[in-house]
Amino acid sequence: AAVGFLVIPKIFGGSSGDVPKELFYLKDDALYGVSLKNSKQEPVEYTDELGSGASRVLALTPQISKNGKYRFFIEDAEYDSNTGDVVYDLYYQKGKDDPERIESSVEGAYRLTDDNHVIYRKNGSLYISDLKDEEKIDSDVVDFYIDEDEKNILWCVNAGDEFGYDLYYRDLAMKKDEVKIESDARIEARNGDMSKILLNKDGSLYLVKNQEESEKVASDVASVYSVDLEKETFFYSTFVESTASAMDYVEDDLAASDAQITEPNRADYERQEPSYFGMTRTVVDDAYYDAMDAYEEKENRDWLRESLATQEIDNSYTELYYVAEGQETLVTDHLMDVISSATVNSSTREKNKDFGSYLLYTKVNPENVSVKFSQIESVGDVTSKVYESMSGEAETYVYAGGQEAAVDMDDISMIDRGIDVKNNRLYLLMVDTEKG
Repeated sequence: AAVGFLVIPKIFGGSSGDVPKELFYLKDDALYGVSLKNSKQEPVEYTDELGSGASRVLALTPQISKNGKYRFFIEDAEYDSNTGDVVYDLYYQKGKDDPERIESSVEGAYRLTDDNHVIYRKNGSLYISDLKDEEKIDSDVVDFYIDEDEKNILWCVNAGDEFGYDLYYRDLAMKKDEVKIESDARIEARNGDMSKILLNKDGSLYLVKNQEESEKVASDVASVYSVDLEKETFFYSTFVESTASAMDYVEDDLAASDAQITEPNRADYERQEPSYFGMTRTVVDDAYYDAMDAYEEKENRDWLRESLATQEIDNSYTELYYVAEGQETLVTDHLMDVISSATVNSSTREKNKDFGSYLLYTKVNPENVSVKFSQIESVGDVTSKVYESMSGEAETYVYAGGQEAAVDMDDISMIDRGIDVKNNRLYLLMVDTEKG
């Protein structure tokens, strides 16, 4: 039988000095608790009805209150393929008392605060419970977040918009009115106390401070990386649609000479010569045929010019920008892939106030393509050279602190990375792809 040990917040029961006294683990569909104070004590089975969706909710259950008096766990978990949520019954247990059900058909993750309040969703509605009474916060909620002091909540409401959600904020004590932060937006990042929230609204980024002030900080955003809200730095990419004609890549070195070539007039090449019986005959000079061949070749080249002019080449590209102190810097205009990034949070900042946003990425440096017209015979001769240049070999770089450095990753690939915040270092665990 499989055993699952859960390494999640509040899996350990707290006590004085924050010394854990109990550890939860899963075995089959049952939940057990084992004492960390008494090694001779047999494990306690809390429920054997976790349900078929239990493997999907390892981060949801179980939890122990900060004071160690309450255990929280689930039963009858099932996966809802329509919503992607796990649905379950949520229970709490005080000491050796019988478990009490907080709510049935809870959806997705629930949140337990240090003062033993539980925030959860049911049928799309968001609730807060003090284990005795519950209070509805809002309807049509798809996600929610609690600040680091567990005093306020931020939640997302599905209002039927195509891009994002309506975003609301209020105190968990429910003593103040809710604040609508934005409509039809997505949350890209937020700091621990939610005094700064980075929002994406239809491709534009806004920095919201103190749930009120909103400042536009970027436009035409495709993706956001490595946000440091304290320093207000981040990276973002933008996709630039661009087209050109194949002729734009051609140096027409025959244009001047072809302009001098006109269709020959046959009469200009005719002459009369004596014939039999005192008669004359019309003779066409061979130069006419040479001139006609040259003209037809020029006509073929004109047709090729027209084909090149009408042949559209997609030369769209992705730009990568770094934003710091309200100013954006173009890092590269040919971003290929982002390999590694890190969002800086408050705990990271405590270790090193200078550690900030970084990005490990690949880019290409396409060569400027210019083909002499005299050296091509078809449109394909041009397009193949253009696309070959655009899909050149990608090179790896790291960008941090406003500086870019190349990283040699020839014949190696990254399988993991680590951050040494204290010493401002990034460690990469690599594997030699040639040796396997």
